Amino acid sequence: MRVEVTAKRSSYAAISTSFVEFSRARPDRAVIVFKPPGDADLDYVDAPDIAAAISTFSAFVLPEEAAGVSRRSSVGEAGGTYGTGYDLVAALVLPGRYLRRMRRALGGTLAPVDRPYGEVTVISAPLLNGLLVVPGGEGGYGYLVSGSVSAAELERFAAGLVAVGVEGG
Repeated sequence: MRVEVTAKRSSYAAISTSFVEFSRARPDRAVIVFKPPGDADLDYVDAPDIAAAISTFSAFVLPEEAAGVSRRSSVGEAGGTYGTGYDLVAALVLPGRYLRRMRRALGGTLAPVDRPYGEVTVISAPLLNGLLVVPGGEGGYGYLVSGSVSAAELERFAAGLVAVGVEGG
């Protein structure tokens, strides 16, 4: 059996896998239940879906293309993904109050840096990078941009996004 996951408006599979053996029977619960090690510290958080809330109540509209990269899916008008294959970037327009909350949350941990296109807070990890971008450092709105691309490519995309701008607000 072969399974491919393809995003809307894309002809490339984002994930592809195949199985040598397949059973339609329900797996044993012990196989699928997560059991943390005894010495692990766990925190459970019931977090709201901020992307859905912003898209529901935001007047901002992301462009269909930024930095030469086409939009591939949407979460309402204010959020979406760009790119093809594994080169994926997610962008969300943060209206002022959400932007202020995000800046406060990151303020004590990560220091923003000035770029020609605005104030940027960079969050880097081995498989995923993220940016909080405030165009011109103004604070009326900003972007939360993350992706499976390098931090440098993410910054190039963010600069292009700021150059194109958003509608609304």
